[in-house]
Amino acid sequence: MHIELGALIHKAHTELVLEGLANHPSVVVAFVAGGRSNDLFEYREFGDYGEASIVTVIADEAASDEILNLLHSVCGLDSSKEGVVFAGKPLVRISVAEAS
Repeated sequence: MHIELGALIHKAHTELVLEGLANHPSVVVAFVAGGRSNDLFEYREFGDYGEASIVTVIADEAASDEILNLLHSVCGLDSSKEGVVFAGKPLVRISVAEAS
């Protein structure tokens, strides 16, 4: 089975997160969407809002704890307390195109 994992993080951590996930054997796919947040980050580039990244990872369920720990450490959440990592329920079905 597969599971959806995610993180709401400051945009500055995005590249580190994707590098950490890129070669993980249990990651099926990872993608990022951008946004802004007015409550997660102290540093706010746009007055009341800071740039955020919404990271979504589809991975093997058996490796979910390992990947959540990777997200947590790469994002520096053990010290900064500016972000969220989460796991959804196992996915019933996925369809992912093969990389060319």
